[in-house]
Amino acid sequence: MRLLPGIGVLALAVLLGGLAALVRGRAMRFMPAVRTFAVVAAASVALLHLLPEAMASLGLRALVATALGLVGPSLLERVFPVHGGHEHRAPTTALSIGYAAVLVHQLGEGAALATLARSGALSPSVVLAVAAHTVPLAMVVAIGVLEAKGGRGLAAPSVATTAATALALIGVALATAAGALVGSVVSQASLSVVEPWALATIAGLLLHALAHDALPAPT
Repeated sequence: MRLLPGIGVLALAVLLGGLAALVRGRAMRFMPAVRTFAVVAAASVALLHLLPEAMASLGLRALVATALGLVGPSLLERVFPVHGGHEHRAPTTALSIGYAAVLVHQLGEGAALATLARSGALSPSVVLAVAAHTVPLAMVVAIGVLEAKGGRGLAAPSVATTAATALALIGVALATAAGALVGSVVSQASLSVVEPWALATIAGLLLHALAHDALPAPT
């Protein structure tokens, strides 16, 4: 699968997440199905495709990179918590930190897809696994902006609130594209060295997403 269609699918996932946030009262009924698909897709791609390919080149060393991808995001969340136990923070401050984390996350997703595309390992299953995780992620971003702008209820948001939400989602999509651009300019020689480590790390990131999606959503 080529990179451009893959990035297009992720951009569509961001759009769907934003639309789901705008009609979240009705969309929430569909989220369990999306969550289940994301878990199954992430597990199969990580454990049956990416990790075995990385281990073929690196052996057991690939498990180190996979572990880093698995626990690294959780460690960052502990260093830069965005919710719980920090009531003194303004909601907009927490939103800004969380949004920055999402942008970094999407930069990594875009770079990962570019790396896989250049190595010929990008497949529809990989793109769908990432997209399935992107939909609820974009929904969380959009809901955060809506609530920060005062739209906590289910009433239709104002034009200004809708515009702010749209800009936030555009930023997420652009971060994904920027990551893909960065991943596309890495030299082929460097790619051959980095590729197995990247595959193993991406497998860990997908398993991290699986761990989040497998847990019940907080009520």
